[in-house]
Amino acid sequence: PREADAAVTARVDFKGDGDWKVFDDFTSWQGSSTSWLAGVAVHWQHSGDTAATAPVPQANLIEYTADFSVEGDGWNAFASFVGRHIDPDSGGGSALDDFGANVQGGVFVHKNAEIFAAWDAVFPDSNYGSTRDSDFHTLTAGVNVFPFEKSSAVKFTGQFSWFLNNPSEDQLVNA
Repeated sequence: PREADAAVTARVDFKGDGDWKVFDDFTSWQGSSTSWLAGVAVHWQHSGDTAATAPVPQANLIEYTADFSVEGDGWNAFASFVGRHIDPDSGGGSALDDFGANVQGGVFVHKNAEIFAAWDAVFPDSNYGSTRDSDFHTLTAGVNVFPFEKSSAVKFTGQFSWFLNNPSEDQLVNA
C-alpha cells in the first residue's frame, strides 16, 4: 500500500549445455539433450513516506530466490526456494520472515503426452499470529496433451491439486 523510496533487484543465471530457449517452459521433448539452469536473485527496497500525505511506517524489504532446472530426453525437473524478510525501521513491530518452496517434474509417456507432479509449500512467520502462521502444502498431478508433435502452439492440460492442510478462511482471504 506504500511506495518504495529506493529499490534494487538483481538476478544471475548459470546455464549448462544447450540453448537458453530450452528453459522458456518446463517441457522437454523426447529426443532432447540434457541441459541445466541455476539462478539466484535478490530484491531490496526501503518503503518510505516521500509522497505520503500522512506519516507512513518505514520498513526494509528483502526478497530472494534460488532455483534449479534440468531438462533431458523427454523429462524435466525444477526446484525453487523463495524468502522474504520485512524489517520495520520505526513504529515498533516485529521483523517477519516468510519462506516458500516448490519441487516439480514431468515425463513424456507418449510423444504427445506428458505427465507431471509437483509439491509446493508456504512457511509463514509465526509472528503473524492467528491461522496465518500455519504452513501450507499442496500436491499437484496432471497431464499435458500436445496435439502437434514437438509443438507447444496448442496444449491441453488437466490437473488435480490437493491441499494437505485445511485452509482457513483467513489464509484464503489474506494469501
